[in-house]
Amino acid sequence: MIKYIYGEPYVFVSYSSKDKEKVVNALRILNEEYNVNIWYDANLIAGNTWTNEVKRKLVVSQAVLFFGSVNALTSPNVLKEVSFIKNNYPMHPFIPISFEKKHFSEIIQEVILAETSGYRDDEQDAALDILDYLNNNTTRVNLDDEDYIKKLYKAISTLAPKAILGAQLSQLKIGKYALI
Repeated sequence: MIKYIYGEPYVFVSYSSKDKEKVVNALRILNEEYNVNIWYDANLIAGNTWTNEVKRKLVVSQAVLFFGSVNALTSPNVLKEVSFIKNNYPMHPFIPISFEKKHFSEIIQEVILAETSGYRDDEQDAALDILDYLNNNTTRVNLDDEDYIKKLYKAISTLAPKAILGAQLSQLKIGKYALI
């Protein structure tokens, strides 16, 4: 079970529910072994509208973990999440995780070409926003990498250190020595 500590800094997870098993496995490791506080849609509060709750959680998150797959890139909700954060908070830390060995730009272009007839204009604009956002983002993690969890943790600890529960403990000093 992935524990979310309400009121503590966290990372927001954007993903397609079709990829839930693969995503939750990675989140479980980050949460249990690396103490990363994680918010994802399993933590939605009953009675709150999805849009308001997700926007609120996006804005206050320390970073967004974007699990990019073909499923995510064709999900209207994921497209809305990423487009919202990119257009309203372009400097917000964003960590893309690729499900494929290809560069995100190749995947998105393939998706746009394949989905052109099925995409609404706002969805196509959102996919292009994601492409623009990802092209300007230097931190990327690939799920095929052998040590992707360590790379993902490094990205989180660099871009969103407050989301790591107990991180402040590493700053404690014993005498003249700092624990790192």
